Amino acid sequence: MNRLFRCFALLLCITILTLCFTSCSSVEKELKVSLLPSASDSLSSFLQSDDNSELKIPEAEGNAFFTDSVFIGDSVTLSLKNYVTKQRNNNFECLSNAEFLCNGSMSYYNSTLEPGQKDAIHPKYQGETVLVEDGVKKIGAKRAFIMLGMNDFCLFPFDEDIENAETLINRIIENNPEIEIYVQSVTPIIASKEHGKFTNENVDEFNACLIKMCKENGWNYIDINQNLKDENNCLNDDYCSDPESQGIHLKQEACEIWVNYLISQF
Repeated sequence: MNRLFRCFALLLCITILTLCFTSCSSVEKELKVSLLPSASDSLSSFLQSDDNSELKIPEAEGNAFFTDSVFIGDSVTLSLKNYVTKQRNNNFECLSNAEFLCNGSMSYYNSTLEPGQKDAIHPKYQGETVLVEDGVKKIGAKRAFIMLGMNDFCLFPFDEDIENAETLINRIIENNPEIEIYVQSVTPIIASKEHGKFTNENVDEFNACLIKMCKENGWNYIDINQNLKDENNCLNDDYCSDPESQGIHLKQEACEIWVNYLISQF
C-alpha cells in the first residue's frame, strides 16, 4: 500500500510541475506576441518617417502587362509621364518599361495632319518630331494606350471627332499590324472651369461615343474618368493641379490612382 501511495504521489508531483511549466510558457509566449508591433502600427510608423513624401506604388504583377507598351496623349498624359518618370527615378517599378508619345494640346485631329501643316501637333521620340504611327513603330510597342479628345470635343461635332479618332488609330494599326489598342476615356474637369461646350456632360457624351467606336472596331476601352470624379460628376478638386487656370491637369495623387487602376485591370 505504501508503495502504491508513493507512486501516486510521484505522479501527482510530475503532473503539477508539468502544468506549472506549461502555464509559464504560455504567459511568456503571450508577452512576446503582445510586444510585436501590429501591421497597421508598422505602416503608420513607416508613413510618418517618410519625410520626402514620395508617392510609392506597391509591386504588383500587373506591371508586367505594360512591358513594351506606349502611352499616347496630350498634356493630361504628360502629367502621367512625369509621375511615372519620378517613380522610376526613385527605383519603384511603374508600368514596366512603357514609353510615352505625348504633346500639349495634341488631339485626334491635329495629330493626323502632316508635319508643318497649320495646326499640326505631333509628339517627339528621342528628340525628333514624329507622326504618332511612326513613333509607335520606332518604339516597337505591342500595346498602345491612347488618351486624346480633350482638345477635340469642343471644336467639332462628335461624329467628326470619332472619324478623326478612327483615322489615327487605323494609321497606327496599319504601321503596326500586331498592336493591341486600348482607348482611355477623357478625364473630367473641375466644376469651376466648366463653360460653353467645355463641360463634364460633354466629356461623358464624348466618352460614350468612344465606347461605341471601340465596340464597333473591336478595340479595348478603359474608363479612367470614373476614378477621378467627385459626387457632382466633376474632377475632384483635390486631384487638380491647375484649378486657377484650365482645371483639367492632374496632381501626383490622381496619377497614382490612374496607374493603380490600370495595374488592377491586368
